[in-house]
Amino acid sequence: MDQEFTDNSFIVKKLTKEMKLLQQQLDLLQKELASIQQQCRHIFWETSGFRKCRKCGLTESTYF
Repeated sequence: MDQEFTDNSFIVKKLTKEMKLLQQQLDLLQKELASIQQQCRHIFWETSGFRKCRKCGLTESTYF
């Protein structure tokens, strides 16, 4: 009852490469979002615990 050996190294390399590309895309999108939020003239929707901009989605806690 020996287990068969399967070489998944190609798949692992492919997935690792794809993850790196996706992380780079995520980093770029986060920078773009931060830039939009910094330049926005916020119109906040407020609740008892937080407020959220209706235009850019910036969320801030109101628990101080």
